[in-house]
Order: sequence, then C-alpha cells, then structure tokens
Amino acid sequence: MIIDRHNIRESVGFIGLIGGDEFRDNCVLMDKWILQEIGQESPVIAILPTAATHQKPELAISNGSNYFCNLGVRVITIPVYTKEDANTTSLADKILTADLIYIVGGDPQYLSDVLGDSYCEKILFDALRSGKAVVGSSAGAMYLGNNFLLPPNQFTPIPHFENYTKTDELIDLSTDISFVGIGSATGVFSTPNGWIVIGEKDVHVITETLDKVFSPNDLII
Repeated sequence: MIIDRHNIRESVGFIGLIGGDEFRDNCVLMDKWILQEIGQESPVIAILPTAATHQKPELAISNGSNYFCNLGVRVITIPVYTKEDANTTSLADKILTADLIYIVGGDPQYLSDVLGDSYCEKILFDALRSGKAVVGSSAGAMYLGNNFLLPPNQFTPIPHFENYTKTDELIDLSTDISFVGIGSATGVFSTPNGWIVIGEKDVHVITETLDKVFSPNDLII
C-alpha cells in the first residue's frame, strides 16, 4: 500500500497530519485522542509557529496555548521565525523537552524554506526517533508529508480538502506521487499497523487509478 508506517524516517514516535482549523472546539475529540496516544500523565506540548510568521504568529500561539491549557496540558512555544532562528541550538533544543511538537498552519513555502536542512529540522527527526509525537496542521501537514516520509512512498497531503474541487486533476497528476486529501479538524496518524483517520471528516487517498475514501476511525494500510 502507498502509506506504510515504516516509510517514516527512523520513526519511533508518531506523526500526525491534520487538515487545518486547529485549536477549535471541533478538534477536541481528535486532540484528546492524540494526548491519549502520547501516554503521559502530564504531557508538554511545544507549539512551533513558523508557518504563521507573516500571519499574526502571536495569535496562533495564544489560540494554541489557551486551547491546550483548557485540556489540562502544559504548553511551551518554540519561537522559530527565520532561518537564523532555525539554526539557533538554544531554541531548537527546547523541542526535546516536549512530548508533542505541534506545527501550526500558515505559509507552507515559508515553513519549508525556514526549516529545510536546518538544525531545527534535525531536532524534529531526533524527537521522532526518541518516541515523541510530531503533528502538523495545514501547512505543517504539507511540510511533514513532503519531508518526513521516505520515497518512493511519499505522499502529498492536501489540507482543507472539503473545499477542494479538482480531484480529477489530482488523479491525472498522481503517476509519480500520491495525494492524501484531509478535511479540516481531521487528521491521519501513523500507527504500527498503518495510518488511522481521526476527526470529523473523511480522508481521500488519491492515486493514478482511484480516489478512495476513508471515514473517521478507518485504518489505511
């Protein structure tokens, strides 16, 4: 199958790819599932606001902090906004003090430009290897899908898929790479047996021959 738990680079922890609209009431069931999977009595969540650098990052941080505090979770912020920040060890090393790293949405190209081949990116890989969870929403999901999965089985996440109207074009484009359309307030999460859909909307796995729909709690194997 195109999606395999073992395609994640040297992963011991798990990856989550969320379709957007993070930190809202309709995400609570999904995020409680994430917290349960982390398996810590008092988990610490690190919010990485890089993708929102030019889109009011302080608002993303405030929303995330208030949201997770209401779920009884301690939150820290990793203020990486530039390439210089991403290569500052004292900032990036804070990632390893968290149980879950949450990469918020925003500008996917800017996120990739800042984190790509940086010390911060290395630390994200180290976090996965040490058993921590790394979750990305919208732009964060696109970054993780394109950089943390091994070819030839990489796939490109398409967030906010409930608003997407060009599925036929994706099928035509999917000769070399597959697409996973993820609805808002919905995610796919790596497990030892495949990827599980958690949230309120469906997930579409699109290859050159099909558009297969998976509902919440379905396992993609």
